[in-house]
Amino acid sequence: MTKKLKSFFYNKLKFYWHVYQVYKSRLRLRIYGRGMLHDVHAFFTEQGIRYFIDYGTLLGAIREKHFISHDNDIDISVFADDVSPKKVLEGMKAKGFSFFRALEYNGIITEIVFCRHNVHCD
Repeated sequence: MTKKLKSFFYNKLKFYWHVYQVYKSRLRLRIYGRGMLHDVHAFFTEQGIRYFIDYGTLLGAIREKHFISHDNDIDISVFADDVSPKKVLEGMKAKGFSFFRALEYNGIITEIVFCRHNVHCD
């Protein structure tokens, strides 16, 4: 087999592996997403934290009454005045979520991403 042909097959395999991984992540969202939203709602309600769903999660809720087919995460926003990042970290870990990453801008945490069942909740 020539080097060019090997490269062709390798690139095809890599592409289809990526497609498969994307499919799996979307499937996990459809399987576990509602339960995850339920737990997030329970935690934020218990703590008196105002929150709302946004981006693709909001679009799916309004348009399709479910997650949109090409989304693979849950998007939630909170009002910064209601919460401290430490409180959210502890509470979400208690609900079975693991910390994935935090993004900050000028020393202020602007996004915290949690994960459960390999589905991100940010």
